Amino acid sequence: MSSLIADFLKRLFTPPVKAGPVQAAPDDGVPAPKVRELTPERSALIAEAMRIYRQKQSLLAELPDIQREALTYIAMKAFLGQAPGAPKKKPDGKA
Repeated sequence: MSSLIADFLKRLFTPPVKAGPVQAAPDDGVPAPKVRELTPERSALIAEAMRIYRQKQSLLAELPDIQREALTYIAMKAFLGQAPGAPKKKPDGKA
């Protein structure tokens, strides 16, 4: 039993071995995913979306906790079809 504990302590306090440089996987015929060029139009679209997202987040942050919880409850019920924390319905229609 003591060798088991000694082995555990040795593994616990020995620093992990650093991995060497990552080598590319051999070409198996699968093409690499395309990297889309960031055009000025796309960049502007992303910037506008992030501006709107931040604006919406700040509006939610200004709400009192009870209203934010109520909105979360309504959204979960609308998108997931049931309220959070409610028991899931079984296929036979019973809770």
